[in-house]
Amino acid sequence: YAASPTAAGTTTDRGEVEDYSVITSAAARTIQTENLVSSNDEELISAVSVYPNPISSDQQEMTLQYTLKNSGNVDIAIYALDGKRLSTQQFVGAEGENTNTIKLPSLAVGMYNIIVSYENVKQTHKFMVR
Repeated sequence: YAASPTAAGTTTDRGEVEDYSVITSAAARTIQTENLVSSNDEELISAVSVYPNPISSDQQEMTLQYTLKNSGNVDIAIYALDGKRLSTQQFVGAEGENTNTIKLPSLAVGMYNIIVSYENVKQTHKFMVR
């Protein structure tokens, strides 16, 4: 943040007002999140990533990469932040490293969640549409 930030606007209301600087970058990044599962389940599915992130609103696909301990079905669900499920897909993953193409529904600008489910493990990953 700037050493001496300037006010973002003015107000005639009395009360506390705070300004924050947020610095963003246009570079695409892969965001990996921690598994929210027990230690016994962590090895079932690992190295999960979805990219590109962020995506443009006209983009129709994303890539999902992951590693499975055993072959099996991997379910993908895309949710809006209000909890509304927007789409679901299923892939048959092989033991080891996998890469799948996720078909995206029409998405407005904003944040979304992808929930990746495999056996009794669920992981949530966030992505942004701009």
